Amino acid sequence: AEAALSDEKARLQGLERERAGKGGGLTLRDPEAVHLDIERASRRIELLEGRVRRFGELGPHCAEMPRQIFGAASDGDTEYVRFLLDARMAPDAQDSRGLTALMHAAINNKVSVAKILLERRADIGLQDRNGATSLHYAIQFNHVVLLKEMYDAAKGEDHLTVKDRRGKTAIDYARRPDRHDAMHFLTHRVG
Repeated sequence: AEAALSDEKARLQGLERERAGKGGGLTLRDPEAVHLDIERASRRIELLEGRVRRFGELGPHCAEMPRQIFGAASDGDTEYVRFLLDARMAPDAQDSRGLTALMHAAINNKVSVAKILLERRADIGLQDRNGATSLHYAIQFNHVVLLKEMYDAAKGEDHLTVKDRRGKTAIDYARRPDRHDAMHFLTHRVG
């Protein structure tokens, strides 16, 4: 991970030189394309720095793995989530608030991470301390693409009517006017 981080930083420096016109020649690329490449490289550097930090925190018995999957899920670090799951990390581990990696992905709209967790059979119906499920979070944050992924993965299981500690279901939260997209999806899928 450290070598990849070093390579990506060198790549970013080259892109920044290209943008500034200091590459030693004429640039033939569209400035917008260069800008997008710089944004992608910056995002990749953020992920790699997080990954290097997480690797550094791993002890000899890997007791830190549950905490690490939550950070990786929140950051959208699909490679590190896959690494932890391949190392037999339970996809349904819960943090001190009862949040799972899938809930962290739902809150932060990390669709790629959610797909990996769902492929590894993460439980959509698990509830946190407040009784909320990952569907509650996807709807509360109006993350419709993520909602669709979870709904499709549920394969007919009814997680939409699970009540949280306030007595509200995910459908109840979708009824708010600012969550029109989520309600539209549910209306067309569920009826």
